[in-house]
Amino acid sequence: MHDVLFTFDNGDIIKRIDDTVIVDFAGKRNVLSSSVFNGGWREDLKAVFNHHPQPEAQAMTLEAYKDNISRVASELGYSPAHIMAMGTGVTMENIVLKSEIYDDLQVLVAVTAGAEGNAGRAGDKALYPGKENKILSNGTINIIVYFNADVLPGSMARAIMMATEAKSAALQELLLGSKFSNGLATGTGTDQIAIIACPQSNYLITDCGKHTKPGELVGRLVKAAVKGALLKWNGYDGKTMYDVRRRMARFGFTEQRLFDDYNKFYQTTLSESVLRTAIIKMNMTPQIVALTSLYAHLLDQFQWGLLSEEEVAACGENILSQIAGTDLDMAVHRLDTIEALAEHWEEAYLAALHKTLTVSD
Repeated sequence: MHDVLFTFDNGDIIKRIDDTVIVDFAGKRNVLSSSVFNGGWREDLKAVFNHHPQPEAQAMTLEAYKDNISRVASELGYSPAHIMAMGTGVTMENIVLKSEIYDDLQVLVAVTAGAEGNAGRAGDKALYPGKENKILSNGTINIIVYFNADVLPGSMARAIMMATEAKSAALQELLLGSKFSNGLATGTGTDQIAIIACPQSNYLITDCGKHTKPGELVGRLVKAAVKGALLKWNGYDGKTMYDVRRRMARFGFTEQRLFDDYNKFYQTTLSESVLRTAIIKMNMTPQIVALTSLYAHLLDQFQWGLLSEEEVAACGENILSQIAGTDLDMAVHRLDTIEALAEHWEEAYLAALHKTLTVSD
């Protein structure tokens, strides 16, 4: 498969060959990237790759990954020494391009995104020291930002900042939880980014912060592209995230746990299919979703040190009583930890579930 996805006025093109998307340069370009394959500041590159390895090659050491990229580059007619590459478990048919022009300035963003198994929050506990040759590929957000203009080196670094903030904002607006803590995700453990500028252009970008038009374009386009890419690969959008499980999974409440705890608390003889059907229905009940969302945000603010235990308990009791459909007394519980506060939510949720099942009987 060989498709041209975009053509720039300066002769550069974005093309997809099999499972590699290539930004092919017609002239000298400046590139600043976080890639482990020819990353950093480069002025001698001929192309930038976003590559999806074949399934048998997705779990590999760093050296094997570099060998794989070198082989792919050579097969596609490029010198491995003069391409920068980013790898991902997302197939390239799921790439999303967003572009906008302001006066003579064009900004294009190309994103692939997967976050189902690898989403994390900055500061989460590390999985490994980072010194051994190990690559994780079960979730990656790769971002390419292309300017048809010359960009000062410091402003290219600032463009990375803007794109990173926009990526985190996209995940926040989807309420995507970390897989490694009870916080909201800010990215995945293997995200990569590349900024491309054209030094021959007459247009010079001297600032790419939030108060500038280039910064606005980068932030807006990256956020939209990340959301679009997550929808294509993971199916994440407002509809799919409208689920109690999505709100509370980061606190440890999976569908299986709710199923097991209900049977333990209420000693029921209901069939598994009946109970699971009731849980799925509860998880998308508007009032339960909305109230659970409010309670989850109380837990976040408690964890961030913005609300005290007493404040969360006072407001939370009202919310949980509405979920349960009966008065609850949070004062009788130990509520000085996130885990304890979250378990009190489960008590209210299971009470509401039990009432629904009792009525249906």
